[in-house]
Amino acid sequence: MAPKRTAASKAAADGGRSLWDSDEAEWRHWKHLYGAAIDAYKQGKAKALDSWYRDELIPSVKDRDPPHMTGDELVRLVEWKVTRGKFRPNLSKLAASNGAFLVQRTTERAFVQLRAIEEGGEAAQTTRLSVDAMQTLTSLKGVGPATASAIAAVVRPDIVPFTSDEAVQGVPGLAVKYDIKTFQKFMSRILEKVAALRAEAATSKPDSNGVDSDGDGCEWTALRVEEALWAHHHLSGMPEYQREGREDDEPPAKREKKQH
Repeated sequence: MAPKRTAASKAAADGGRSLWDSDEAEWRHWKHLYGAAIDAYKQGKAKALDSWYRDELIPSVKDRDPPHMTGDELVRLVEWKVTRGKFRPNLSKLAASNGAFLVQRTTERAFVQLRAIEEGGEAAQTTRLSVDAMQTLTSLKGVGPATASAIAAVVRPDIVPFTSDEAVQGVPGLAVKYDIKTFQKFMSRILEKVAALRAEAATSKPDSNGVDSDGDGCEWTALRVEEALWAHHHLSGMPEYQREGREDDEPPAKREKKQH
């Protein structure tokens, strides 16, 4: 069942201009506002866990030989997920009921599957190959497709986006459902968007090689596209976060006055 949308989320998702068909500069604008969105969300309650996920967990797991997650890390990742999104009180308890060895063995197997996928492949094929790893991860208690995508993104943020409700709602034609089929549709669409944003960045700045066109060395990845959608969902209804210099960022009444 799709989650109910609050008045605030409706204002963000419906009141703000859709991000999906915007140019790369607009996407970059919202990606850079991800930190501000996390700081503001739930009075900053998600900030510490989000920093842990991105700045500690991802590099720590990649440095292990072979890469894997611990039981404690799985529980904390679930806490990050429910703090950043819809609260589910029993999810952490379910995740904690998995034995430490089972978590290590299962995540290790899934990470091997994910790392075997070649970068730059066709979106639909990459998505199909990722499903095996997702099914491996969802064998753990408390791990559904959304949580599995967050785990998978630890080792393959380039191709696997976290399947957050906010990001799914930002993709035209998709509805929030917690199943593998929805994940497949979402991931395939996100990978297509990654390719389009990289191509646009490379065109606007030929020396960028697909790197984020503001020159910060930050290449578009599936996880960064999700960040932009998440930030847009939560902040797009607030005028102070709109990108300057765009006429279509102005309220309709103000634009009409200019035209008359």
